[in-house]
Amino acid sequence: MVYIIKFPKPLDIQSILEDLLSLSEVKYAHQPVQTIEFASSPPNDPEYLADKQWYLNKVQAQNAWNISLGSNDVKLAVIDQSGVKSSHVDLSSKYVGGDCDTSYDLQSSHGTKVAGVAAAATNNNIGIASLGWNTSLLTYRFTSEDENRENLANDIKEAADDGADVMVMCFGTSKWVVIDGKDRTKMWDYPLVEEAVQYADAMGAVIVASAGNNTRWPQWDQVPHHVWPAEYPNVIGVSATNSSDNFIDGWNYSPAGTQLIDVSAPGYDIYTTSYTSNNNDTYVYDLGTSFSAPLVAALASLIIAVNPDHCCPKV
Repeated sequence: MVYIIKFPKPLDIQSILEDLLSLSEVKYAHQPVQTIEFASSPPNDPEYLADKQWYLNKVQAQNAWNISLGSNDVKLAVIDQSGVKSSHVDLSSKYVGGDCDTSYDLQSSHGTKVAGVAAAATNNNIGIASLGWNTSLLTYRFTSEDENRENLANDIKEAADDGADVMVMCFGTSKWVVIDGKDRTKMWDYPLVEEAVQYADAMGAVIVASAGNNTRWPQWDQVPHHVWPAEYPNVIGVSATNSSDNFIDGWNYSPAGTQLIDVSAPGYDIYTTSYTSNNNDTYVYDLGTSFSAPLVAALASLIIAVNPDHCCPKV
């Protein structure tokens, strides 16, 4: 005789199993049967098959897909100033909502590139593959007109309220300052943004952010340098490496003995979704920690699909 026991609320299943197995009348006892899908063959996306996405082989994506293809129940939020073209042919089937702002900057496809690395539709015979094979996509577009970044903080909180399991932010917060009599941009830590990040963390979201990758700002002539939100303790700060697993000269990273950045991932010559100035869907190569961070975010989405409690369980 087989019995299925159901409980009205979450319990410590392991201790219950141990108690049951201690009884001589019980032949076996186990948790509910779970299954995972296996990727028996590589995805059929033509740009992937044409070896334009070296970084997926570098991070051993096929091995990850043999464990899990992810789940459309897992939501990954891209928060970006330029917006995301959610109607892109390789993103539209993954898009499940966000802040209802579907506008995007025709002069900058930054957010669309980030989204492609994190969650482009995979095995759909179109364009590229993404590490987040089945991961669902949320998008949020903020503006930077107010010094306190209120719009950004609100989007972070809104993404958390919308149930984002993972969120990725590929930028650093900054402020105009006067240096040597000239207006310059300086990386700036806004308490309002940190509070929003803390809120999202408390809601159970895994938060990933870029660590920065050039030297055109005054304080960026040294490595490492401070970049927020990547540097917040409840954010995974991501640096970038090339195809030889080397850091790129001048890009931010954590030398031995420092702890400003948590992890690195491929971020050089990354092929991803984009569009032209006349709004035609396309694919381009780009580089920066803006494209290593979404790889880490996509990996987090796969881990959550296999074990929702492995990262940060929702409260």
